Amino acid sequence: MPPVMAGAYLIDAMFRLGPVRADFNGTRGVDWTELDAFARLTRAISEPWEAEALHAMCDAYALEADEGADTLREPPFPGSWWV
Repeated sequence: MPPVMAGAYLIDAMFRLGPVRADFNGTRGVDWTELDAFARLTRAISEPWEAEALHAMCDAYALEADEGADTLREPPFPGSWWV
């Protein structure tokens, strides 16, 4: 993977928060209430745009985790990308 410089703290915050929650339908991204509590208690994020980005990142992570469970699914990146 290429190095991430500018938003690395958001990736760190996502994994500290835990990007997915168990649901009756599989997994889902975090709720706004969970994100709000995380932001207030850790002060890892403070700006509204950071909360929006973190929420979207968790939703995308949960979606890919569900789709990645399908063994017949096409990989998200072409094989040559990893070379």
